[in-house]
Amino acid sequence: MSSVAKTYDLRSERQIGYNLRMANLQDANIEVPRIGLSRHTDRLLLLARVAWPIYVTLLMTIFIAGLQVHYINLSNPSPAVQAGLERMQITTAGYALYNIALEASFTIGFLGVATLIYARNQHDGMGIFTVYTLSTFGTAAAPITLTVDSLVSVAPQWALPLRLLRFLAWAMMLLLFYLFPDGRFANPRLRPLILLTILLVQIPWNMFPELPISPWQWPAPYHLAVIVACWGPALYAQFYRYGQIPNRVRKQQTKWFVYGSAVAVAGAFSIFIPRIFNPELGDAGKPESLEFQLVTAGVVYLSALILPISIGISILRYRLWDIDVIINKTLVYVPLTSILAGIFAATLKVLQTVFESVLGITGDVKVVLTTLFLVAIFTPIKDGIQKLVDRRFRGPPKPADDLKELMSEMTSFVEMNNSDRITRRVLEDLVRVFGAEGGALYLAYGEHEELEYAYGDRDEADTEGISTPLKSEGVQIGTIRLGKRKTGEEYNPRDVKLLRDTASLLAATLRANSRDSPES
Repeated sequence: MSSVAKTYDLRSERQIGYNLRMANLQDANIEVPRIGLSRHTDRLLLLARVAWPIYVTLLMTIFIAGLQVHYINLSNPSPAVQAGLERMQITTAGYALYNIALEASFTIGFLGVATLIYARNQHDGMGIFTVYTLSTFGTAAAPITLTVDSLVSVAPQWALPLRLLRFLAWAMMLLLFYLFPDGRFANPRLRPLILLTILLVQIPWNMFPELPISPWQWPAPYHLAVIVACWGPALYAQFYRYGQIPNRVRKQQTKWFVYGSAVAVAGAFSIFIPRIFNPELGDAGKPESLEFQLVTAGVVYLSALILPISIGISILRYRLWDIDVIINKTLVYVPLTSILAGIFAATLKVLQTVFESVLGITGDVKVVLTTLFLVAIFTPIKDGIQKLVDRRFRGPPKPADDLKELMSEMTSFVEMNNSDRITRRVLEDLVRVFGAEGGALYLAYGEHEELEYAYGDRDEADTEGISTPLKSEGVQIGTIRLGKRKTGEEYNPRDVKLLRDTASLLAATLRANSRDSPES
């Protein structure tokens, strides 16, 4: 058997079947790239990429028009709100600017992340869907943002289109929870639940808010129950996906998404939970209720912005592993803050009474002593919580960490000695680096070459924008072909040299693996 045949005699593996090969790649934490997307899918993706700037321009036009109307409405509040503002010594202009600033920050944050993802990841279907979802949600996610809906007060004919836009915002965000980060349903059994949620909850909720079938018309406890029933399975889908996917990068992406979602949900519940136990908090005519609404509005908007930021980091894969540190610190300092606040509230009256009656200390001194008491117990409480978090989330002890690192090194060694995986990875990276429409790698079998692997648009790869032989020690074992660039630019001599050097190194690696194989 010739060296060429020995190098690429992979026919026995082909007989196992394509599905088994894909399963092996996933078990080895290899991210399987898309192969030969249909022209129909490519056309839809191209249409979505071209339409997004137009779509986001339309959204921004509607939002800016709504800002003017919303500011006028906020500057002329109801008599109850006006009375509450006067008691708090807040001007109506300040009240209006505060709310406008929060809503504008919310929208700009979502659109900014969407723009960044569009600029960096617009050739991926899931990336494009995320871009449209963030853009729509950031503009029309009532009741979080009411700017767009305020147009109805001056133009009632906008009611139906704006309700449809609101429905799309929430329905697309719900789908994003089920599909992120790879565009597949982690648990296909949840598909009927998604359809029922959209038809029975999202449509009446957003399209017909004034009808009795809308949760907006239900008592607060039932309203909250619907929210949990609607979004609980969506959050569960992300936790389920995290436990099922073997790929470490996908796990970190999912972890970022879950973290951002948890923060956003916690911020949203900061409004609903207190109102359930104290309905008077919804009465803006009372100063304490109005103050509650102003503070919680800031909390909701700021916490909601964590969601697009976490999605952007996840998709762009920027500092993915920092999420472990962030989660660790969050699990330490959030409970710590709650505990200290509870201790302060519980002991303040007791300690001040003790200081006054026993020690005769009054005034600001007793407040200072109480604060010093909390400072003294801060470190022991923090260290205790830190140990609990580390024990649960930092993983196994040091010997197990060393063994895990050794296993990772062995896995990398096995992957580098697998000819099929090397060829796939190299072709995928070449297509991405050069920005080609597609690529193909052909291997020599006797006197002819056969297609071993294609990535991207196969037809474009065969137009041969650029090609180079896979040659090592004077023996040609195949050919790499890349299609034309997506930007339309020609390949320059530097590109040709880089492709040739990569092909030469790949050929040498494959021949070395062939010599080391038992059959050689």
